[in-house]
Amino acid sequence: MTEEEVKAYVAKIETSSLDELDGVLPKLSEYNADIKINKICDALAENIKTLRELNSENDNHELDSDIHDLEEKLMYCVKYIKGENKEEKREVVHQLVFAKTPAGKPYFLADLKSIPEEVYGEVKKTLENAIYGVDMADNTKAKFYTNNNFPFKVLEFKGYQVRIFTTMLKDNILCVVGVEIKKDNNNQKMVDNLKFRLSKLSRQINDLKDMVNMPKKREEIFNDSNNILVEIMRILNREPVVNDDEIEELFPEGLDEGVFKKIQPLEVDAPEIFNKESLPVNITEPKKIRRRGLGKKTILKNQIMDSLKGLTVDELLEVKKLINVLNSNKEISSSIETMYRGFLNMTDEELRDFEDSIKYFKNDEIGRHK
Repeated sequence: MTEEEVKAYVAKIETSSLDELDGVLPKLSEYNADIKINKICDALAENIKTLRELNSENDNHELDSDIHDLEEKLMYCVKYIKGENKEEKREVVHQLVFAKTPAGKPYFLADLKSIPEEVYGEVKKTLENAIYGVDMADNTKAKFYTNNNFPFKVLEFKGYQVRIFTTMLKDNILCVVGVEIKKDNNNQKMVDNLKFRLSKLSRQINDLKDMVNMPKKREEIFNDSNNILVEIMRILNREPVVNDDEIEELFPEGLDEGVFKKIQPLEVDAPEIFNKESLPVNITEPKKIRRRGLGKKTILKNQIMDSLKGLTVDELLEVKKLINVLNSNKEISSSIETMYRGFLNMTDEELRDFEDSIKYFKNDEIGRHK
């Protein structure tokens, strides 16, 4: 792809909406599509850098919205290469209902905490098989447990190492009772655990079987379970950024320590990701270790930037938005403080002149319109 072709793509991207970008970018089926799109991403990142430099010279920061718009398009292009923007439309075969612990937490989410994140992709694939159905004759994908003395008939969905256990409530409505990783030596333990859980869930499952026959209750159960499914998929789809280049594209100037510390204790209204449990950062003063060529500020900056790798691309965009708000508030506060100091330095005569001019402006029709 020539430089002129890259410029033509970038020009079209800049004038198109996010919804139109699929039709603008090279098709993923094209030869060397990833190389072409990477070149486009590099050019977009360069344009963002130029806009930031121009914006820093402008007291009113008039280019903020343009920068944000281009950042979103850049992230879209990054996701486009990975194929994350396309959702395959499939017909739902099973309505899932999630069994809960006595504390009201879905067992699936509780089990997920003990499953390594590197297996999440296989968990998602197996869960989707439960939703959209598989060939029931293929016992590598699904099987019914028999001769295990379970209190309920169990339908198991199988992935590589992943096992999702369900029991039928009615027709195509399945109750998900848990998920587990199968190992070579834990087959009997897995069966024993499942039997124990089903015995604990006996009353809950029987109640669910009754409630799915009541239209109002069934709707409430489905809505609740669909919300749980959204949360599960959010966790399974979470892909932390590990590439330095992706961080640099959003934060080329680094992240100011003062701003970063404001995010941590939640001194402003922050997105949901910024709570003490989920924010994967704990920046402290750098240890007093001598590192040739690196000053204290550089070491601290690197620590901050490294900590951002625990977030996803979407979460990084939320960080960026929040930082823009903080910086904007800081600029407004600075302007007000400057005006206030100016008033304090005025003489009594200057203050009277100022008050008179305000009164004149307030009563002047032309002045108000100006």
